[in-house]
Amino acid sequence: MKNACRLIAVLFFTFIAMHSFGQQTPAKPQKPSAKPAARLSDSFARAGLKALLAIHDDSFEATQAVENAEVEMSANATDKKMFRLLQNYQEHHDLLLTTYRDCVNQTINIVKSSPYPDSISDDILRRSAEQGCANGESISKDNSCVDELKKAFRARASIAEPADCKSAE
Repeated sequence: MKNACRLIAVLFFTFIAMHSFGQQTPAKPQKPSAKPAARLSDSFARAGLKALLAIHDDSFEATQAVENAEVEMSANATDKKMFRLLQNYQEHHDLLLTTYRDCVNQTINIVKSSPYPDSISDDILRRSAEQGCANGESISKDNSCVDELKKAFRARASIAEPADCKSAE
């Protein structure tokens, strides 16, 4: 009888063990995996970042830097997309600077054509005109745009055009 109880206990535990190992855990729903950002080629990302910084700093080397980025651009679609964003930013930034410089020059010309042009020094006149023409919102959007593009080039990732980089048409 003692052996029969042991045999039943062994069989019972064996049955429980086999049953537990044989059960499958319920399947967990798969999370849709986020599509990884397309990667830029390293040489293009470096050249693109250099061109972006030259454009933003109003460097005389900006045009050459953009040309170098174009040379480093590979044939893949992500590099081409980011190059278009770089060109769009260059046009947007140039338009912002042109508008600003025109405003400053027009303000100076208006004051100098007034009946008392000698009452204000040229230095004070220029600083006043620059402050009056600085459009804070446009400058803020320009800085935000360049920051988003810098992050993308540094991460070697292709991104959609940031909202602040779009021209107000």
